[in-house]
Amino acid sequence: MVTRRALARQASSDGKRWGVIIMMAIMVFLMVASLASVMLYAPDNYALTTYGELEFEIQESTGFYLTEFNGRPLRFNYLPLNTLAVPTDLEAINLVRTAPIFIITFDPTLDEEQLQFVDFMRYEMANVFSNIGGAVTKNSSVYPLPILGCENSSSAMPVVEIRVAASPAIRKEGDCVLLEGNLTSLVLVKDAFLYHELGIILPEDLVLLNSPYEETEIETVNEDVEVVLDAEED
Repeated sequence: MVTRRALARQASSDGKRWGVIIMMAIMVFLMVASLASVMLYAPDNYALTTYGELEFEIQESTGFYLTEFNGRPLRFNYLPLNTLAVPTDLEAINLVRTAPIFIITFDPTLDEEQLQFVDFMRYEMANVFSNIGGAVTKNSSVYPLPILGCENSSSAMPVVEIRVAASPAIRKEGDCVLLEGNLTSLVLVKDAFLYHELGIILPEDLVLLNSPYEETEIETVNEDVEVVLDAEED
């Protein structure tokens, strides 16, 4: 004989079972709704990671923007649009682009933190260009490189000097090209230089060329750039 207590126990068990079923149904609904919203707004997200016909994919593990240009895999810290505010002298770009070889030089007596960013810039550029050489502006026991500065630059072998400065810029001084910026903007200048030299950014794209640079206008997914020279790409 089924007692009242047994019936109550069964009713309680059935209630819990239905509660679990209802919760699972709600979770499934939320997952489907979330997926639908992602698909619905995918075009807008896609537009934020493209520049012209070039598509960029964010590498979540490092924050790099990955793309392929003329069959070459490339990575950047910033999208092209974010670099347009960097004042850029097109004569400086053309000087390097038309040279059979160019030299990257820097001051080896900069402090340790500054040198980390300079080394990162040199490393990234060496991965892109095959016609690149290295030098320092002063004698160094840490960097066993030739001593070359702007005074050694020529149109046949331009010198590109990385300088720590208050404001970012890519400019030409005689036959020398200067990549200038502080610890916040040096990596931005590196990307601007690469985009221009590779022809990803064209002269007609420089609508902000004469606009003053403001750090607050620059947006990036990786605000804190981790300088890792031997990082492997996924």
